[in-house]
Amino acid sequence: MLRKEATIKTGDFVTHSEGGVAITSIDTGADHAWCEVDAVVPVDLSMTFVHFKGRFPHLPIVYGTEPAGKFAIRYFSSEEDARSDPAAGTFMISYIERETVKSTPDELVRSPYRFLYAPAKGFPKWTEIHGDEIFSQTTAHLYRLARGDIRPLASSRSAKQIIKFIKSRYPNATNRILSLIQAD
Repeated sequence: MLRKEATIKTGDFVTHSEGGVAITSIDTGADHAWCEVDAVVPVDLSMTFVHFKGRFPHLPIVYGTEPAGKFAIRYFSSEEDARSDPAAGTFMISYIERETVKSTPDELVRSPYRFLYAPAKGFPKWTEIHGDEIFSQTTAHLYRLARGDIRPLASSRSAKQIIKFIKSRYPNATNRILSLIQAD
């Protein structure tokens, strides 16, 4: 949508605090996703430490291996490389790439659960809670945010208010996104 070459990467992360390894996805059955944009990797908009109540400083958007706030950022193609380059005494995030997502943008917009994990059986999907357009509505909102057309809502609204706001502002979002990504 932004006319940038982008791919989605999945893998693991290791966060380091000033005291050593603090949080990792390695051997947990979970993974993490980020992007590669115009050969810059990692581009991560989703990692947050808000639920750790002061154990970590604020993490702004991660854009490449340049420092992100108080965090140093490292990128590895194997777990062995990450292990052989230990970090200590500083806030750091190490990304370990495992896979590149092969779905096309069109496929991801039309069927987001091709990439996203659906909830466990018996639990409702986000689309069942908020409607079939919710992923596209969120994407349309993030697109406007990335372009600088709007400011983030997180500091002024609760999560429930943000969802309600996004749902009310982006009708027919899937078709709008598809027309943007298909335009030459």
